[in-house]
Amino acid sequence: MKDGIVGSLPMNGLVAPSASASLEAQALLDLDYVEDSAAQVDFNVVMTDEGRFVELQGTARAAPSTAR
Repeated sequence: MKDGIVGSLPMNGLVAPSASASLEAQALLDLDYVEDSAAQVDFNVVMTDEGRFVELQGTARAAPSTAR
């Protein structure tokens, strides 16, 4: 937008991700790479600023898991 290179913002909204996981029977939120790569189960959510879902993804890495 500065100097007239881009006439307007190319985005029409904002998005934000959140990751949660179970690691050694401990619930974690917003994991770093080391925690995420070692987690037995993880769940990712991406939503827009209007409350709309972009992505829901859950993975049990080694074996199926139960919700606790």
